[in-house]
Amino acid sequence: MAAQARASNQAEMQRLRQAVRAHIEALFPPGREPRSPQYRAGLRALYEHRVLGLPLQCPHAVGTAQADAWFAGVEEARWRLRGDARSA
Repeated sequence: MAAQARASNQAEMQRLRQAVRAHIEALFPPGREPRSPQYRAGLRALYEHRVLGLPLQCPHAVGTAQADAWFAGVEEARWRLRGDARSA
């Protein structure tokens, strides 16, 4: 029974991860200015934090261009989530 619950939880986590990935991809349609992988990772990290409860921790050294891009992605996600909440 516990194994079934774990498998069910893992399947649900995988489904939610895929939904987050699809949502992030939809935010970058053709014609939008490209963003760095670090920017996209920050954006995805905040969505995964909110949806999946994963920790929100920058994987880059603070003060680097990579960290700046990651935090900029997090800020876009925050802005979008606030907008989504207002329009709901």
